[in-house]
Amino acid sequence: MVKELNKWCFTPLFSVLIFINGNSRNIIPEPILHPIHIATVEIEHNATEKVLEITCKTFWDNFEDILSKNNKSRIDLTNDKLTTENNKKIFEYIKAHLLISV
Repeated sequence: MVKELNKWCFTPLFSVLIFINGNSRNIIPEPILHPIHIATVEIEHNATEKVLEITCKTFWDNFEDILSKNNKSRIDLTNDKLTTENNKKIFEYIKAHLLISV
């Protein structure tokens, strides 16, 4: 019963379970779950310096994937030799996707 309850709790809502004589049978194949991608942007006003301090936090592997897709070539953010080139690509991506209006 615990196994069945566990399966029910973690099965997406669009998957249907049928209970027959206390046994469940999934009539729709288990879907492939999409991983969660989370990024945050934190903006603070530094009144002393009169600037906005912007911090973008993301998982580097997810960011590598999207940069690779946008540049149509594999991007390796861990390669120290490519730091200058990668920083340019990162800046262009953020400039294209983050708009701040004052």
